[in-house]
Parts: sequence; C-alpha cells; structure tokens
Amino acid sequence: MEERKWEDLEFDCLVSVLGRLGMESLLLDVPFVCKSWYKASLNPSCWKRLEWDLTLLDKFKEKYKIHKCSVDAFTKFVVGRSNGNWHWSCSSKWLYRRGF
Repeated sequence: MEERKWEDLEFDCLVSVLGRLGMESLLLDVPFVCKSWYKASLNPSCWKRLEWDLTLLDKFKEKYKIHKCSVDAFTKFVVGRSNGNWHWSCSSKWLYRRGF
C-alpha cells in the first residue's frame, strides 16, 4: 500500500480538517507546516466562531519574537490572516478582565 502525504490531501478536505482547529493552531502552527496548509488556513471556513483566549497574544508575541504588540494590532493581524472572515467571540473571563 502506498503511503499518502498530508500535503497531497484534497484542498476541500484539508479546509474541513483545519476548520476544526482553534485560533492558536491556525495562527501559530498550521502556517508553518507547508504551503498547501498555509493556503488552506486562509479559507473563510477556517475562521468561523473562533474564541479569543487571554493567553494567545502572549503566545503570539513569544512565537514571533515580538516585544510589543497591542491588542488592536493583534486583532488587525487576525482579521488580515482571516481575510476579514473572523467572527469574533471571546470568553466572559476576557470581557471581565477588559472591564466590560
């Protein structure tokens, strides 16, 4: 039996798989696997109802070696990566810490 490669997975199937991941994986892991995974991760189906986690900004700064990054700048990055398709949701803990 011939072994198949993940990068050869049909685009629609790959989008379906990636659409089940969280925002952390879509931002910090998937783009670095291969070009086909990066392209698939930009599909709008991957960016529906992703929850904002309090620790994600810190993980993002650590991964990309960024010393300063505001919540606004990070939000713009996420919206850009999602091609404007991110439907924002956040935890009540996040809202509480932000004073909402």
